[in-house]
This record gives sequence, structure tokens and C-alpha cells, in this order.
Amino acid sequence: MEIDPTVAASLVRRTAGQVQPAPSAADIEAFTKALFGDAERLPEDIATDALQKGARKIDASLASVRDTGLAMQGPDAMLQAQSSLLRSVIEVDVIAKTAGAISQGINKLSNLQ
Repeated sequence: MEIDPTVAASLVRRTAGQVQPAPSAADIEAFTKALFGDAERLPEDIATDALQKGARKIDASLASVRDTGLAMQGPDAMLQAQSSLLRSVIEVDVIAKTAGAISQGINKLSNLQ
């Protein structure tokens, strides 16, 4: 398809003053359905649910470390608590890096459009 520059320039001048209408909710829903199909859940819902589940798991594991009576149980209990705390810190780092990589990928994709 060949585009004549003079026709393209005149078309731009004619449409420059017109305001494009905002898409309706039905148009947005149709676009989303065409993009993702009949999926029950959107990809961002799946990602946020996984992150929230991980956050709840980490919070539960940190609750045992916050227990002040743990120090009175002996060195084995303290080592177990330390191990749990280190595991939780590593899980937080992995989740943060994953979320950062996902958001960076989304930003790159949105900037390409």
C-alpha cells in the first residue's frame, strides 16, 4: 500500500481539530475479551494473588520469630528461629526481584507501543 505524502498531510490537518471519543466500557470489555480470550482471570490477577499468598506465608513465618519466649527454650529453638527468619528474608528478596522484573517488563512493553 502506497501512501501519498500530500494526501497524508491533508488528512492530518483535517483530523487535527477533532477530539477522539473515549472508548465505552463495552468497547474496553470487548477488547479485553479479544486480547485474553475467555480466561476466568486476567494475568495481573494471577500475579498479584501469588504475591499476596507469598506475603501471607512470610508474615506467618515471621510471627514465630517475634515470639519473645523463644529465647528461653534453648539454643536449638533459637537456631530454628534464625533459620526461619533467613528463609523469610530470602523469600522477600525473591518476591521483590520477581515483582520488579514483571513491572520492568510491563514498562518496556508499554513504552514500545
